[in-house]
Amino acid sequence: MEKNGIETNKNKIFLSHATPEDNEFTRWLGAKLTLTGYDVWYDLQRLKGGDITWEKIERAIREEAIRLVAIISKISHGKDGVRKEWTLGSNLEKKRPGFVIPIRIDEFNFDDVTILFSGKNILDFNRDWFGGLTQLIESLEDSSIPRVSEPDAAQASLWWKASLRAPIELKLQEERIESSWIPILSLPSAMETATKPPAADPIPVTEKNRSIPWFELGTHVVSFAPRKMLIELFKDQISLEDGGAVSTEHLLTGNVVFDRKVTPNEAHDRILYLIRQAWDLAMEQAKLRRTELANRKTVWFIPKGLMPNDFFWFFDEKKKKRRRQLVGHSDKFKVNWHYGVSVKPILGKLRRMELQAHVLFSEDSGTLVDSEARMHRLRRGFCKNWWNPRWRDFQRALLAYLSQGNDAIRLDVGGGRYIELGAAPFVFNSPVALTDTSIQADEEEIIVDQEVDDLTDINDEEELDESEVSSEEES
Repeated sequence: MEKNGIETNKNKIFLSHATPEDNEFTRWLGAKLTLTGYDVWYDLQRLKGGDITWEKIERAIREEAIRLVAIISKISHGKDGVRKEWTLGSNLEKKRPGFVIPIRIDEFNFDDVTILFSGKNILDFNRDWFGGLTQLIESLEDSSIPRVSEPDAAQASLWWKASLRAPIELKLQEERIESSWIPILSLPSAMETATKPPAADPIPVTEKNRSIPWFELGTHVVSFAPRKMLIELFKDQISLEDGGAVSTEHLLTGNVVFDRKVTPNEAHDRILYLIRQAWDLAMEQAKLRRTELANRKTVWFIPKGLMPNDFFWFFDEKKKKRRRQLVGHSDKFKVNWHYGVSVKPILGKLRRMELQAHVLFSEDSGTLVDSEARMHRLRRGFCKNWWNPRWRDFQRALLAYLSQGNDAIRLDVGGGRYIELGAAPFVFNSPVALTDTSIQADEEEIIVDQEVDDLTDINDEEELDESEVSSEEES
């Protein structure tokens, strides 16, 4: 039975992947698609690393699946079982156009992808899982793949529960959720400008003029700093004249004209650019170290020796003073681990900075580990049992450090003016809670992933555990 070219008796998204090597990604993708409202084919035994019969798989692909997502990786591409699924999917596609959607999740060479997917657009999750997910959902929407009426959170939980050593259930009890969003409390009220001659070239960024946030817009140099300061700052490079000032909020309306009218979207992007510059300058002044990820995201992380014994103080939700290490060392692995964050400013109804946590590793010399594969293995080994309470403490400790114990983090934009951020994240109330007591009890047992080649010594992980225990609360 078909409706608009879609077989209405088939509604499942079949995820074809290598087991157990690609289970972590598959669990993530399965949960995300389920929460988006799609019915994803699920087999608990397979996600646990076990085998299921080819008969069962073939029936699911032939009789239940409306799409087959072929998860291409260095491992899956060479697995006979996975290739059988892809071959079956490609055969079925002759009667079901668009049935197979190939996606890539690692650095497997596009030129080496099986001829089965010749001519197909391969969605790339390698650099950005969320970016890949967005493309996949757009593809499903373009094909009018039906969704269920309401996303099934309980079904989605089956995906990740398969990976846990202890069960976690939802319970009807309000829970306080501390987010990773911090509020943008205020922006400077005015944006000031200085003008340059119409035929002048763009002004190069120098060590001196990067001391405050600014940008060029036509013949205008725009900043939150006083225009007299702008003229003085650039006098060695170019002669600027007073260009006046505009209200920051008015600029966002799209009704301001410089050399031309500035649209709301452009004004929005320009102000975000200033905020990011101000954040980077503040992190420099706070003596954090900077690195850039492969996706060009900037991460600021805690270096060794920034605080005595690398301990950072903060107050928890009960106003109890505690401390945490945000950087540590492993003698046996000969690496330092560093907590860090990247940020994304948002100027919507809820003006905020969205923080994303990262853990990086450096050699004893202080140089960051340059092998992405080794960095990934170290991260898996060290962070495998770092649960939400630990990440919340890391974030609190960093925010307390950046705010110097005050209620706000001030980003200097020049001339005694500041962008102010809240030093405490947004808190939301959830009508349901997770029964994660058992996870809390297991938190002290940090077990290294023994499949990792260079992280096979449990004793070294216990050493890390001891340093974590020593960083626990102190009254």
